[in-house]
Amino acid sequence: MALPAREQPGSLVRTVGFDLRRLSPGDATRFLRIVLAFARNGLVVVARKGPRVALRPRQQAPAAAAAAARHAFIELGPTFVKFGQMIASRPGLFPDSVTDEFRGLLDAVPPERTRVVRATVERELGSTIDDLFASFDDTPLAAASVAQVHEARLHDGTRVAVKVQRPRLRGRVERDLRLMRLLALGLSRLGKIGELADPVGIVDDYARSLDTELDFRNEVVWMRLFRENLHTYGHNELMVVPEPIEGMCSERVIVMTFVEGTPIDQIDDLRAQGHDLVDVGLQGVRAWLESALRHGLFHGDVHAGNLFFTPTAEIAFLDFGIMGTLSEETRTMLRE
Repeated sequence: MALPAREQPGSLVRTVGFDLRRLSPGDATRFLRIVLAFARNGLVVVARKGPRVALRPRQQAPAAAAAAARHAFIELGPTFVKFGQMIASRPGLFPDSVTDEFRGLLDAVPPERTRVVRATVERELGSTIDDLFASFDDTPLAAASVAQVHEARLHDGTRVAVKVQRPRLRGRVERDLRLMRLLALGLSRLGKIGELADPVGIVDDYARSLDTELDFRNEVVWMRLFRENLHTYGHNELMVVPEPIEGMCSERVIVMTFVEGTPIDQIDDLRAQGHDLVDVGLQGVRAWLESALRHGLFHGDVHAGNLFFTPTAEIAFLDFGIMGTLSEETRTMLRE
């Protein structure tokens, strides 16, 4: 696909052009919506002449650009919101002005409709809600870009959390990722943006991670293995990992034991509850390091939303959709 870049006379800001005729009709329509969302929120200047679209970034302060990007991502939906959440949870890899602004995306996704959630659970698990659960709370405990979580009880009284993927998500994500990569190719030719970052590499890494995350069966395997690894040596008794319920997990639904707790960033609440934040917190760090340097499988999305203090002064690891691995050779080198 040709992506001709034209430098503006007397300026370091470049314009990049895209030929919509090279896209399928559906992709071209979605691409225009993405471009217009960026333009409405002040990120780019757009010029269209027939089937060609030319983009030029607006020159503005980093904080203003980050705020504009956050608003555009909210408008564009789950794929972009998840991308922003990934950036927000990686301080140090991105500028503070960006990660601070994008933290607002952690609560930016509205919950899915009740009937859609129930239909997804019933279709994936092959039975009615009433047959599966003694009770099912239609109000989600949390709603994120990929899934939302509901509290329920099994007929034997077990309290569980039900993670349900949003409907028709994979098709929408795959299209958005194709177009994000196209935009990244353009960004890589826009002067300093392409020099300071690797837009295509960032999108490709995100696409690989998201593809794996969308199949919840991977998360079930990782949750069980992480849980087993933590108890290998018998000294991580203060670490808690939910347990998937046998026969109640699928590609788009996970039913797991319920873990009650307070996110680790709610410091005042935790202190009021009498938790020893330093001692237990250091044990959590040690457990994570052990998982990486001894077992080679570690939680790859560690942020406050995925780490809780339980009422019994334990640390709970949640959400195993994104995991990292280290080879034995790398682990040995790091340990030494």
